[in-house]
Amino acid sequence: MKVIITGATGYVGEGVLLALLDDERIEKVLSVGRRPCGHSHERETQAMGFRHAFGWRPMFMKPYPGQKNKQLAAQKTVAFFHPLNHLMRVSCTMREMVDAMYNVVVNGYHRNNIESWDIIRCAHKKE
Repeated sequence: MKVIITGATGYVGEGVLLALLDDERIEKVLSVGRRPCGHSHERETQAMGFRHAFGWRPMFMKPYPGQKNKQLAAQKTVAFFHPLNHLMRVSCTMREMVDAMYNVVVNGYHRNNIESWDIIRCAHKKE
């Protein structure tokens, strides 16, 4: 699969970019932003087409290992409460975000705006 990602210089975008680059299912990634994201990888690419557009709305996200932009104070709190927030379906991991994105693109979804509880549901959906 080829992926276009925007906002890879921010907290969520950077974590998702790193998770995408670690995912062997992802063939190429195009990062579109106002400034360089600070990471390079052999699977980064230039222009490609895409079929669908979805709005992703995670509430709280646990940082991905190796992520530089972590918004420290807020993310330490999120990481501490992550197990409880995850049970309440308001918190997800970067890995769940990538798995949900992959599953939604491959299998479709009944809404274009994907909320936190949708992200968790879609991340654990079997192909």
